Amino acid sequence: MCCTTATWWSCTFDAVGERLAFCVEPLNRTLGAIAHGTNVRSPTDDTGRATVQQAPGLSNFKKGGTMQDQADDRPGSAVQSSASGDAATLAGRTLQVRGLTKDYATAAEVVHVLRGVDLTLNGGEALAVTGPSGSGKSTLLYILGAIEEPTSGTVRIDDVDPFSLNEAERAAFRNRHIGFVFQDHHLLPQLTVLENVLVPLLAGPGVDEAAEARARQLLKRVGLEHRVEHRPAEISGGERQRVAVCRAMINQPTLLLADEPTGNLDPSNSAAIGDLLLEVAAEQSAILICVTHNMELAARFPQHKQLREGRLHDA
Repeated sequence: MCCTTATWWSCTFDAVGERLAFCVEPLNRTLGAIAHGTNVRSPTDDTGRATVQQAPGLSNFKKGGTMQDQADDRPGSAVQSSASGDAATLAGRTLQVRGLTKDYATAAEVVHVLRGVDLTLNGGEALAVTGPSGSGKSTLLYILGAIEEPTSGTVRIDDVDPFSLNEAERAAFRNRHIGFVFQDHHLLPQLTVLENVLVPLLAGPGVDEAAEARARQLLKRVGLEHRVEHRPAEISGGERQRVAVCRAMINQPTLLLADEPTGNLDPSNSAAIGDLLLEVAAEQSAILICVTHNMELAARFPQHKQLREGRLHDA
């Protein structure tokens, strides 16, 4: 999990390139400017308490654009998209997987993890994937999320093959079209709830008042409007996972991928997070795929498949 999580964070910030160095102080300063307009928090002063500094402002943050802008601005670019979520775009969302395989070479042998996965889902549909440990569930999820390349086969999201894109285009595509929810929330502890939800926008289209309003609306939707200025350590585990769901949905992705999203939660919070994922994905016409060992969670999904011997089977 640690390696995969580190890969995801690296992929998230790859699209920013030289325009945003990934370290705590610049990130705090930028996000503080986004959330508050003029003042931002440095990590601490000599007493260990947060300090306030003057921020460069949102206009300076956006100055020069991002690598996403460079990819999106080309006519006919495969990663061109709008975060506005118009009805026509939401209605046409699709995932098509054909003949997907994944092999890993070891010193002793070649391990065939995926042996020909086929899958078709449309916007608003939700699928739970179960299976024994080591069956390839997470591998499948990270290939669908354009983090790990398949050995063979194709993945098309909104009729785009992300593995046909160059590195910068794929990072931009992933940022715009795919949201991730992990077993652990992976919120940045120095940032407020609102700032954590806005993080994916740093590697994409940038943040404006409309984006902040969308983040606040998402937090209100999950019952956290009274927590926007809290830090992760100041809220419960279930609330942190709700923030993670909001962060995954901030760009209104086509594909929402959840890897054991309730693994660290008690039964009550597990049921609530499961229902929340289904409801939010349906409201935004996203395609939801959830990998889980929790059979009660899987039973809540309208579609359920098991991954056995490298292939998906009806549960």
